[in-house]
Amino acid sequence: MPAAAPPPADVVFDQALGYGYVKGVIDSLNKILFCIPGAVTGGQIVDVVYNHLQANPKKRHQPAVDLTIEALQDAFPCPAKDGGK
Repeated sequence: MPAAAPPPADVVFDQALGYGYVKGVIDSLNKILFCIPGAVTGGQIVDVVYNHLQANPKKRHQPAVDLTIEALQDAFPCPAKDGGK
C-alpha cells in the first residue's frame, strides 16, 4: 500500500500557526487564568480549543485570545483559593 501523500504546505502552516498561538496563550497565562496539569499534551489542548470553537460558532467573531482563554478556563479551571484560611 503506498504511503499517503503529505498534507499541502498551507494546511501544515495553518495547523502550526494555530498550535503556536494556543501555546503562546498558555505560556503567558497558565497558572494565572487557567491551570493545565503537566500530563496534558499539546494535542489535547488544541483539541479543547478546537472543540470549544466548534461548539460556539456564534462567538467566533470575538477575539481569538478571549475564546482561547474561555476554552482553557472551562477545561482546566484553577483550584479554588481557600481565602487564606
